[in-house]
Amino acid sequence: MGMLTLGAALPHGLYIVAAQWPWQYVVAGPSVLACVASAMVIFVGNGPHLPVRGASGPNPGNPLNAFRDRQFRAVAVGDFGHMWELSGFWTVLPMLVARSSLVSQVGPQGISALVFAIIGIGAFGCVVGGLITRWVDSADVALGALAISGSCCFLLPFAAEALSPGWLLLFYLIWGAAVVADSPHFSALAAMACPLALVGGALALQNSIAVALTVGSIALVSTLFGDLDGESIAWLGRWTKRPDSGFALDGCC
Repeated sequence: MGMLTLGAALPHGLYIVAAQWPWQYVVAGPSVLACVASAMVIFVGNGPHLPVRGASGPNPGNPLNAFRDRQFRAVAVGDFGHMWELSGFWTVLPMLVARSSLVSQVGPQGISALVFAIIGIGAFGCVVGGLITRWVDSADVALGALAISGSCCFLLPFAAEALSPGWLLLFYLIWGAAVVADSPHFSALAAMACPLALVGGALALQNSIAVALTVGSIALVSTLFGDLDGESIAWLGRWTKRPDSGFALDGCC
């Protein structure tokens, strides 16, 4: 997930160095990097701790049946809310930065650099979250990341007005680190909660629904950004289920 986060930030990073390039080069750059990444995956292979599972039979069953499991259902719904928030935040972030006091410090050309840093620091958040699971349950780490991210989402309209540019940048960096830190834990928790014979199909279905929801989130924040006076877009929040079947506020930003 940390690598995926860096990949999401990379277009903004490329724009920093490629602002004067022809658009064909800018489009070709990520494509070439994607091919390099595909080649790297071939050599990475499976990790040493991948469990060896026996055959589950010719018909493992309907992956929808995994949602009958209360724990898997709770994790899946939490992941849906997480993806709603994450995609909305990453989409609207350049516009939020452009409207903030940060522009007075870096100028219009620095917006891409700030967005790259705020999204990219999510990779660091994923690594830290993984290290914390040596002492804390993965569900608690996911809940902590949700709580931090949801708090940032709620406080953004106030922070944008009250904080100096330096503190506002720190605020965004904290949000950027927390907003994606729960993602690998949702994936791990879903795999552990899912019935063994249904893991492949159920996780594919969960991810498909989660990504489909991002279409609504992106369309909503993009359309209503101007109507809701910029930072107030953060208050388009929603209640989502926690991995332990409780509830926590998860903003769509």
